[in-house]
Amino acid sequence: MLMSTRRVVALGSAALGALVALNGALTAAPSQPASLMPGESRRFAWDLGSVHYTVQGRGSPIVLVHGLGVAASSFEYRYVVETLARAHGVFALDLLGFGLSDHPAIAFTGSMYVKLLADFLKHEVELPAVLVGTGQAALYCTAVAAQHPERVSAAVLNSPDDPAGRPELPPVMRQTVAAVLSAPIAGQSLFLALTARNALRSSLRERAYSNPDLVTESMVDAQYAMAHQRNARIAPRAYLAGHLQYGATRALALVRQPLLLVVGGNVVPSPLPRVAEYVRLAAQAQVRIIDRCGTLPHEEQPEQYTQAMLSWLSASAGPA
Repeated sequence: MLMSTRRVVALGSAALGALVALNGALTAAPSQPASLMPGESRRFAWDLGSVHYTVQGRGSPIVLVHGLGVAASSFEYRYVVETLARAHGVFALDLLGFGLSDHPAIAFTGSMYVKLLADFLKHEVELPAVLVGTGQAALYCTAVAAQHPERVSAAVLNSPDDPAGRPELPPVMRQTVAAVLSAPIAGQSLFLALTARNALRSSLRERAYSNPDLVTESMVDAQYAMAHQRNARIAPRAYLAGHLQYGATRALALVRQPLLLVVGGNVVPSPLPRVAEYVRLAAQAQVRIIDRCGTLPHEEQPEQYTQAMLSWLSASAGPA
């Protein structure tokens, strides 16, 4: 028997009310999270918002730029900062829209982040720096190295994304995700599902780490806190929709500074075809494969990672 219009409206209203209530319950997040990174917390007053970063150590600068994701932040570099800071001034920043930086309601793009990094180097670091980036952020770092060679002495690319900036998701799926995430109630519900503790835990274990036993509850808690701030879904929404992609094939051909690619030995599918494309585009690029790790070698094998990076810096034209 067909349901009456009144009954449909009543059920729809009840479902909507339940969804709103669930959103309210799930949004009951921790208070404004504090920095969990070693070093002194500072702010960079950029044109589009305040950018949080930490500084530790002295010496030639190294700037660490985290990868992108629904709960991304500089927290991914927590295991390597202190080792690198023994001989360098280490800057670890939260990209605008992520971590402890501002989350403005703006249209986030990859080119915006390239400008942010260039301005950060100019105004906060001041000296030529080793620029380190993960995933898509590695392409931003490559672009900055090509456009502003006076500000970048060398670049380290951790598990870099496709150099042409091709998104993983097909266009139709990206459009669907963007549309859902833009909806006030449904978008918030989807984002809360993506950033629930179970979802974050599964992502770390299945996509980032080769050894899931290394994923701790403190890591999950830190990501959860970062993803449950006011407007925290705006930049990740742009990421999931493919708006933060940035092609760097032309930039790679223009980079003259020393370039190091660091990839995990246990990544599936193998990153070697992608690495070969980077080496083809930038003949000076060198490659280090870190055993027993996935897409985050600096998290999963920090000792191997820092040793490889510092040895390469000592042997290259970059700062020692």
